[in-house]
Amino acid sequence: MKGGVEVADEQTAQRYQKELFNVTPEPSTFRGHLVLEPCQKRSVLEAQEQRTGRPCPYVALEPENEVAAGLLSLVTQERFAPLVSPYLDITMWAEGPERKAEVMQRVTRVVSHPEIQELLWPKPQEKGKRRG
Repeated sequence: MKGGVEVADEQTAQRYQKELFNVTPEPSTFRGHLVLEPCQKRSVLEAQEQRTGRPCPYVALEPENEVAAGLLSLVTQERFAPLVSPYLDITMWAEGPERKAEVMQRVTRVVSHPEIQELLWPKPQEKGKRRG
């Protein structure tokens, strides 16, 4: 679905109404799904799809990425560095070495990607030069 979200039940539809549209939901007839307008221009979405194979820049995390995503949020912010070890102890205590290595490789690949590095740690601009 390009730039939309599928809602499976009335309760979720009401939550979306309240959170996204800042309205208190009135009783309504649930019709099966809610489609939101794309968050980006069509040209941006088309370029995204051509470059990555995905039509939307937002990538919903698969359950197997949950630990890696949590770890990524910790390792990219210096103030959270002390939480990395306890987080891994709590989330990976029952996992074998192969799974632990897989999670670490996912995080390492993301953090090592040049585009991600530029977003997280932009290079200082030279005096007199503008970015963009």
